[in-house]
Amino acid sequence: LIVFMLGVMLYCTFDLSRTLDTIVIHPLQRMLGMVRVMTSSILAEVSNFQEIEDDMDDGANEDADLQVSEIKLLEIVLQKLAKLSAIFMQQNVVDEAEMAAMSLEGRGVILDMMQLGTAFHDRASRPSLDSSPASTLKPEDTVSWKMTVHRTIVDSWALDLLKIEADDIDNVAAYIFFDSMIGQRAGRQFTSSVTLQHFLDAAKAGYTSQPYHCYIHAIDVLHTVYRLLSLSQSDQWVPEVAQYALLISAVAHDLGHFGRTNPFLVETKHELALRYNDKSPLENMHCATLFEICNQPCTDVFKGLGHDNYQKARKVCISAILHTDNAHHFEMVKDISRIYELAK
Repeated sequence: LIVFMLGVMLYCTFDLSRTLDTIVIHPLQRMLGMVRVMTSSILAEVSNFQEIEDDMDDGANEDADLQVSEIKLLEIVLQKLAKLSAIFMQQNVVDEAEMAAMSLEGRGVILDMMQLGTAFHDRASRPSLDSSPASTLKPEDTVSWKMTVHRTIVDSWALDLLKIEADDIDNVAAYIFFDSMIGQRAGRQFTSSVTLQHFLDAAKAGYTSQPYHCYIHAIDVLHTVYRLLSLSQSDQWVPEVAQYALLISAVAHDLGHFGRTNPFLVETKHELALRYNDKSPLENMHCATLFEICNQPCTDVFKGLGHDNYQKARKVCISAILHTDNAHHFEMVKDISRIYELAK
């Protein structure tokens, strides 16, 4: 009897084990296998998946290691998704506490950037261009030879356009477009010094006498874009035609600005707001003015690009100028935050 009972118990144990394998273990293994494939494909897009696998290899048996890897991968993906979800759901980059600590002027700027009313709702190892020799040109080959500001000042953050002579401002622009390291690669192959000067003259005439949105501001932004391109090793990842288009966009980004904001134009039903359906009316006007200027042969700084490069440059110019609308600022911050989280 005892032997019979032991046999029944052994049979029941075996049957229970087989049932558990069929109902629980095998489906769980299939599910974890699918999780592994899916998470691997996700992480492969944003990180070195091989390094993760190497870190998980602790010498355990294959089945245990497989399950640990799958669970670890799922945990990593869920953590990233949680961070991305938090970034996406965040209404504002600046919270109420930070707003309360700001001055009235600062709050006004932030509210305008967020398009709100009066209430607030809840280095790489390679050297950069900046460390490279400023110019490989002979003195007689330079375009900006009349520039009184030393090129080392232009190649730094020390440049103060308000303290230099008005006639020298165009020389600074000529240095950036032709004699700097970026200019030697991009500007010289796409336009001539004569055409650029005609373009600068037309742009200067297109700016108003506003104390801020003026021609000096445009060249100041040109210098800032030039410095950022230099410091970010743009020659390694930004096509030359895009670098050139960004420099042109900097000069033209506030053409015709008359000192009013987009919300003001929308609220007052200004002609520009009606023309552009309340979507960045000022920026659309700036961009259109740029290409109107370039519609004349003597001021067309794009005529040396060819059809394909012109289309690329036009897209860059339109995107760059339209994104100077402060309404897009916080969304761009979110985009960069998402990219950063994915790349970590």
